[in-house]
Amino acid sequence: MLGGAIAGSLLFYLVTNTVDWFFDSSVPLAVVIYPKTLGGWLQALTIGHSNFPPTYLFLRNTLVSDFLFTAVFLLTQSAFRSSVREATPSIAQQERQTF
Repeated sequence: MLGGAIAGSLLFYLVTNTVDWFFDSSVPLAVVIYPKTLGGWLQALTIGHSNFPPTYLFLRNTLVSDFLFTAVFLLTQSAFRSSVREATPSIAQQERQTF
């Protein structure tokens, strides 16, 4: 589950920054910020637009938040399952109680 959350974060980061790089100049009268080269794509993935924080900080924050959310979700599911098992008698125990 944690690996899936991290993979999802990385995929989201790559897709959104690649789309931003690819459609950067599609807005009419917009200033082209990223050249349509490998260097422009790497700029979109690392430093991003000027006057904004670098995009790698967005990746870091996404990874941390997804990791923490998934960890808390798994911990609560684990705790809930064990408390339900303790509160619910097994079928064998229920059969013994009826006789």
